[in-house]
Amino acid sequence: MGTLLASTSQAAAASTTSSVFEWDNGDILNVKAVNATPATTEPTLVMLQGSLDNVTWYNIDRRTFGMADGGTYFHGFELSNYMGTNGGGGWTPQSMYGLTSQWAYYRLQFTGNQTNAVTISATNNTKRTKIIPFTGVPATAGGAVGSWAPPQGAPIHITRAVVVTTTFSTGAANLSVGVAANKTTSATNLIPATAVGTAIKDIDSITTQIIAATAAESGISNLVVALTGTQAVTITGSADTTGLVGFLVLDYIQP
Repeated sequence: MGTLLASTSQAAAASTTSSVFEWDNGDILNVKAVNATPATTEPTLVMLQGSLDNVTWYNIDRRTFGMADGGTYFHGFELSNYMGTNGGGGWTPQSMYGLTSQWAYYRLQFTGNQTNAVTISATNNTKRTKIIPFTGVPATAGGAVGSWAPPQGAPIHITRAVVVTTTFSTGAANLSVGVAANKTTSATNLIPATAVGTAIKDIDSITTQIIAATAAESGISNLVVALTGTQAVTITGSADTTGLVGFLVLDYIQP
């Protein structure tokens, strides 16, 4: 299980907000509250919040924990239950707020628990997928085509990267993808320089790493690449990538 909120003691009448996570329809959030003895005089509440931009947050669903002395209580949020837009057939959080885009981020907020502290925690599933659209640019600086860092923070472990191009670049450019020190540094440890100016193609990190190792007559390095600290995934062109359109798919695990 991945950790959304490590076990922490929330003081009486305090509030705790988890880190921000990118929305994934497959996520199931497991939320836990353990009362002290004596228990709180008002119940602990947990609110699932959603955002389109990681700036403005909306309350999606609220759950209430029990109040028995020393009691342990659980709630679950299946994110697939909270998708949809206006006219989607039935109530959705988006229709309540008049929004027309799917949620991009989520977080949990704990409140309530008057008089006494409560111990709270939350986990989710660990296998996640991130899709990063990109468009070619004249610049060849590191990360000029695109970059991404997990808003929930590192470490994560990238198991696969796939570039899908829907339009190739007008120039004879190569594209590289990798985990770099920051969003403005190039890297090739996921996908080494591969031509994107000749045809529409899918480029798989596993295949390209094997081809590179074979050509160099060397052993295949670890195909799982860790992203830690302030690192980021960057997409970089070797030359002008104007006209290029596509997206990068990252499969990753977060402990």
